[in-house]
Amino acid sequence: MSEEFHHFPAVVDLAVIPVDHEQEGDEPIGPPPRGAPLADRARATAARVGRANLEIRDAMWSIIDALAGLERTVDRLTRLMTLKDAGVELRRELVHIGGDGLELQRAGPWPDGQPVDVHLSIDLRAVHHLMSIRGVVDQRSNGAHIQFTRLREEERDLLVAFVFQQEAKERRRARSADC
Repeated sequence: MSEEFHHFPAVVDLAVIPVDHEQEGDEPIGPPPRGAPLADRARATAARVGRANLEIRDAMWSIIDALAGLERTVDRLTRLMTLKDAGVELRRELVHIGGDGLELQRAGPWPDGQPVDVHLSIDLRAVHHLMSIRGVVDQRSNGAHIQFTRLREEERDLLVAFVFQQEAKERRRARSADC
């Protein structure tokens, strides 16, 4: 079953790195996967607090939300340092992005079918997300299209939510310009 995703223009921090044939089976550059975040484990524990202790449970949820934010920040900084150590630098670029890939406004130096690692930074609901996604290049007359080939469901969900967030921002701008 093939899915088609809505694409929308956005300015993102991006790096596209070609993958050698020896690296094709490897995962994109990034820190090693870790277990369940501490905040998720703490949420499971907090959910067991009974109704008689609502104030305690509310305080725990506030602390857990702060912990989750710190974990995301540490994860993002670790990813940025890993990329920097590998010589990868993210640059701001206008793209058309969707849950299945992105369109660059330039052709790029890659041949058709070239596997690439896309390192992409997006801001979703005031939270920074840095993803490293494997894709394949398809050169077109108006620029390079990169089809994501190894995308986890949570990454796809983030990308789709980002597209809708950008579209909502654009609608608000258009409405305020009409007034």
